[in-house]
Amino acid sequence: MKTFIITLNILLCTSLLLHAQAQNSKINNKFSGTWINSKFANKLQSGYTPYEATSMQPTISAICFSARGDSLLFIYNFHETNWYRFRRIDDTQIVTLKRYPHSKIVYRLFIEKRKDDYCLIFCDGKDSVEFSFYEQEYPSVRVPSELINKTWLSGEYVPENNKSRVMFYDNEKTTGLNNYVFYKVAYDFQGPPGYDYIKFYPGDSRAIYDIYAWHFNKDTLILSKIFIDERFNFSKDTLQIKLIKKSN
Repeated sequence: MKTFIITLNILLCTSLLLHAQAQNSKINNKFSGTWINSKFANKLQSGYTPYEATSMQPTISAICFSARGDSLLFIYNFHETNWYRFRRIDDTQIVTLKRYPHSKIVYRLFIEKRKDDYCLIFCDGKDSVEFSFYEQEYPSVRVPSELINKTWLSGEYVPENNKSRVMFYDNEKTTGLNNYVFYKVAYDFQGPPGYDYIKFYPGDSRAIYDIYAWHFNKDTLILSKIFIDERFNFSKDTLQIKLIKKSN
């Protein structure tokens, strides 16, 4: 009889443990992945450039959850913060602490189901921001870089004055444009307002790059090199690079 009771207790505990693990897995699945600021994503996909989409919007651009599901990354206007641990409150809510020199702020995030989709709501006690889930093709926290690359830049181009080919890839690699091997849209670049900037890297070092202003005129990407003197004065090259984007 005692053996039967012990066995029954073991089975019961095992069942409860498996149920708890299943619930944790359910929670992880709900929060896991990357969430894009809904207003930013809607503007970007409606034809706004990165500069226009983030103008006058000093808020979180994206939230990325680690694969392990116990920490998350806030991206404020494309500035990545440190990874922060979070604590689960229940099946749909988590809370994370961020320490400042003289205060402690509680960030609260919860899932809200809307029709057939889920929405992530971020609250800091003063304001709330809504996020929609973004299915990343690449296992990276380069968000929203990847989304911007897909929306605007990635694809095949033909230079206006020759028959060579220039390629921009989603993962920030490029070929065919001078000797550049990487590019990055410079969302946070501290230059004159009104421009979208892009950085081109001639090698693996991210310390060496050239800066260009960029915009589209219909299907043509126009690049103008930016020069900066020792007093931080800007000037644009009068010689433009024009790349005609091929339709997919």
